Amino acid sequence: MLHPMERMNLLLSTGAVATALVFASPRFAGSVAVGAALEAVNFHALCTAATHLFSGNLSSARLWVALYGARLIILLSGLGVSLAAGADPLGLLLGVSLVVPAVLIVAWRTPPPGGELG
Repeated sequence: MLHPMERMNLLLSTGAVATALVFASPRFAGSVAVGAALEAVNFHALCTAATHLFSGNLSSARLWVALYGARLIILLSGLGVSLAAGADPLGLLLGVSLVVPAVLIVAWRTPPPGGELG
């Protein structure tokens, strides 16, 4: 099951790709889709690793750092391969960046645990 932030990220990504198909070139829309897919995989891995870390299943700080580094290397490799294949750099940047508003929207709409603020 996906975390609400991941669902919002997929929703925003779908909307961005559809909008890019209507108002921009297919190359740009494809680049947005590739960037969003790379970030969705990266964000899912981050959520999974953080869940394991905070639940006590990932007890080693070295393992956490190694997983973090591996995720970044995979993400940067995917971006490099996409750019080498002719992806639009701005489309990739937009796709990778869509996770930020998704996290902010879900955080804004989710009440804190235990009730109200203040």
